[in-house]
Amino acid sequence: MPFIHNSGWLQAPGIDIFDNPARYPELEGYVKGVIGRFANDSRVNVWDVFNEPDNINAHSYRTYSSPNRATNALTLLTLCTRFVSFDASLAVISFC
Repeated sequence: MPFIHNSGWLQAPGIDIFDNPARYPELEGYVKGVIGRFANDSRVNVWDVFNEPDNINAHSYRTYSSPNRATNALTLLTLCTRFVSFDASLAVISFC
């Protein structure tokens, strides 16, 4: 339905990747692909590479939250920031 907010969001990456830092490089193509596609789009002001990395999502993901949330979030945030370093024309941020 147009103009109706979909509050059925899902956390990404999912727990299977989030809890396995060895899989983080799998995200590089996605991050670079999205940023590469929209790099010169005047509607884009900043790149929010990881929204709310400190959010444990206790309400939505109580039984699925990672016990290593803080460590993994920092590792993934650092890596995603490196993924976008090829396009320094826009700020790279993360909202906490």
